[in-house]
Amino acid sequence: LLADWEDTLEVLGRRSTQHEVLDEMAELADSPLAQAETTRRRSRLLDLEGNHREAVALAQQAVIEAVGGDEHEKGRTLQTLGLVLSHSGVPLEAVPHLEAAVASFTGYPGEEASALCDLGNALCDSQEYDRAAEALTRALKTYEELDDPYGIAETSGQLAIVHIERGDHEAAVPLYERALGLARELGYRRGEAVNLANLGNARYFEGSIAEALDLYDQAAAVFTAIGDRRGAALIRANTASVRFTILGDNTVEPVVRASLEFFLDEGHDTGAAFCHQHLAAIAHRSGRLTEAQEHIETGLDLVSEGGHRWVEVYLRRLGARIALDAGNMAKGRTHIDEARTICADLDLKDVSPSVESLASSLALETGEVDEALGLARGATEMLVPGADEAHIVWYRRYVAAEAAGEHDEARDSLAEASQLLDALTDELPPEVCRSARTRVPDHRAIVAASEHTFSTERTVTLPRVDVPLGRPLRDDEWTDVRWTVTDPSDSSIHNRGERRRRRLVRLAEQAEKQGGAPRVEDLAGALGASEATVRRDLASLRRAGTDVTTRGSR
Repeated sequence: LLADWEDTLEVLGRRSTQHEVLDEMAELADSPLAQAETTRRRSRLLDLEGNHREAVALAQQAVIEAVGGDEHEKGRTLQTLGLVLSHSGVPLEAVPHLEAAVASFTGYPGEEASALCDLGNALCDSQEYDRAAEALTRALKTYEELDDPYGIAETSGQLAIVHIERGDHEAAVPLYERALGLARELGYRRGEAVNLANLGNARYFEGSIAEALDLYDQAAAVFTAIGDRRGAALIRANTASVRFTILGDNTVEPVVRASLEFFLDEGHDTGAAFCHQHLAAIAHRSGRLTEAQEHIETGLDLVSEGGHRWVEVYLRRLGARIALDAGNMAKGRTHIDEARTICADLDLKDVSPSVESLASSLALETGEVDEALGLARGATEMLVPGADEAHIVWYRRYVAAEAAGEHDEARDSLAEASQLLDALTDELPPEVCRSARTRVPDHRAIVAASEHTFSTERTVTLPRVDVPLGRPLRDDEWTDVRWTVTDPSDSSIHNRGERRRRRLVRLAEQAEKQGGAPRVEDLAGALGASEATVRRDLASLRRAGTDVTTRGSR
């Protein structure tokens, strides 16, 4: 009865009462197997609180205590040992224990699915994505057959992580949403926190920064409420990274250092490496290049044993940027080559383009202009929905094209970079948007280049303004109109909608002066917007008292 109660309390996140129940169980444990069961459960609880060293020690003790039990009892202790090893940052050590646990649960479908879920998590952390997906898919199928909402929630969330790390954000989001909904229905607090955090990551990769930060804040509140120190440390570091990298918030260093201190205390190498990456970025932006390089090297040392290559690729990418700014081309090339290898091995489609564009920057720095442009073109061709730093990838192509004298290509690349930056920042509050565009060096460079770019003009063929409606147009009832599609002054308007409406007014006025009457589809094509969007803009402008003449309005 106490064991069932402790299971329920674990789901609900009521940790202090769990400790009390486990104390009662320890008093009643009158055999080695009962002691092993209590020790195993206490190990899981300490793991959930982020006390990884103690959790691993107790899990190892439970394995010894269960030696006299049957295979089923041994499997439970092996599963717990594998789980806490994986959470403590050594997933490669966890995998054999979890595989043994799965084998021991033959004939017990629910427990086999649970062990498969933990195995899939450890394999994902080891970047063995095919095996992870196979284990998690098996587990999910079993849980669905058993109609077990807790298991479905846990496994769906883990499977979504596999999709995210492979760059398939579209497949991940429905799984996160399913897991989050089930967790909330059940009162499964840790599942709620984990899926809030991971859904925030998905929104971040989609470019919805404000929504991502809101989800992170919700996750942090739940992690704190249930006493999950590891989850809270991870989400604090992640939030700080986004605020620094995207919003230009230069006050986040103490938050990252607090998370680093926790991970070092617990011997959690992956979490510590994650924090060193963020501290390297902070030092880099401040011009402290030696300190930044030291953080990169420390982070790489922490993941040198393998099994953490997903973290390593981000350390390598940032390390390449730091090396280039420090003038160390050889080190920069080493970081890029290593990052390329990891991206290819793990099929990291969302990270590969930014790594390839860094190779372009290195080639440009060493005077290989044609090589730089070829690499930059290749990087933009590799972009997929949700790719990391897509706006920077396009900006680097702009820089390479300018250096090669390909000015039309440069202007088009800059327009892509500018549009992606707009999409990233437009939903933010005005003050935060301005900070994001002025305090982040990459963003500031895109804005500055846009402001100094020549206007983009285009000749279009429109119906003449004097041609009546209600019948098909004849060949002689059209006229050529010269449109200024973009103007450097457009970039001064940060809100994408307002900027589009300003351009719309300009195009309509230019058409009228030259005797043309644009249709909605003509305006939509020039603006790169849908006809529905243009109709909404026209209605908004007219409500505000701005008369915009189109062929339809006549």
